[in-house]
Amino acid sequence: MQVGSRLPRAALRVLLAVVALSAAFTVGVMLWAGGYVHGGAVDDGVVSLLPSLGWALLPFLVATAVVVVATRGSRAASTAVAVGVAALVLLTVALLLSFLASESSTAALLFIFLPFYQLLVLGGATMVALVIQLLVRQRRARGTSSGDRPGRRAV
Repeated sequence: MQVGSRLPRAALRVLLAVVALSAAFTVGVMLWAGGYVHGGAVDDGVVSLLPSLGWALLPFLVATAVVVVATRGSRAASTAVAVGVAALVLLTVALLLSFLASESSTAALLFIFLPFYQLLVLGGATMVALVIQLLVRQRRARGTSSGDRPGRRAV
């Protein structure tokens, strides 16, 4: 298989499912922290929770867009994005589990800062994928394939 080949459709579905599950876990933890899971009354507090939910879900929307765009490119770029998605999920789950275990009064500040960290992880994975995609395009433009030695043209 060539370096520039695309990722299978099943891999796209798996990556999108992992992003969606991680987003659902984030929403669930936020609702639990707000007391809505414990039988708390749904009141005006839900309206004030919506901007926070939007902020918390922003990295997952960005991740979805990055996954969809990256899987149209080379397999290597898609792999870089898949590693970025795995890092996003690990970061999210680890920090939210630490929030659930914490008894600190300031632990809820995690919901303000977590999206910054998530976007940094996604930005790094996206940059790596872009660099890989540019290198693959340059290689194709020079007419070399993955089996050729550098400096020699394919015949």
